[in-house]
Amino acid sequence: MVQIIEKLLGRRRNFFINPSFQLRFMGFMIFGLILSIMSFYVADIYFFNSLVAFGKQKGLEEGHIYFQLIKEQHGLLNNIFVVSRMIVFCIVLVSSLFLSHRVAGPLYHLNNFLKKATNSDNLEDLEKLKFRKRDFFKELPESVNQFIASRKIKGSTTEQSKNDKLTG
Repeated sequence: MVQIIEKLLGRRRNFFINPSFQLRFMGFMIFGLILSIMSFYVADIYFFNSLVAFGKQKGLEEGHIYFQLIKEQHGLLNNIFVVSRMIVFCIVLVSSLFLSHRVAGPLYHLNNFLKKATNSDNLEDLEKLKFRKRDFFKELPESVNQFIASRKIKGSTTEQSKNDKLTG
């Protein structure tokens, strides 16, 4: 199973970049889905019970074809709901993982970039920050790169003025 998932996702072997964030995010998505499923379940029970109550109110006997039809339709609808709930659950699970990657990935890259910048003696050697094509926060690399560029300029003018004072 893991090999199939790895093949579908390509080279990725680590499904979670930031497990605490991503699992919490997926949990919230699944919690919302469960609430939605429960509301449909309650509506289903209410609807079919009201149909049964209507038949009893009209004086129909327990074995009447009306009640048989309701029972068959309720069973059919429950089967459809079970299958559709499983499909939607899988879709929400996978899509929440991908969506969380679009958030966690850029923050992971930004964190690593800032660590490199902090530990770097020479900002000139630092590569520009880049995010993947479909990541969120696309404005961050430009802002961070502009900030680093301004530090490079200030650093070179400060270095130049120090040299001028020493030679002057």
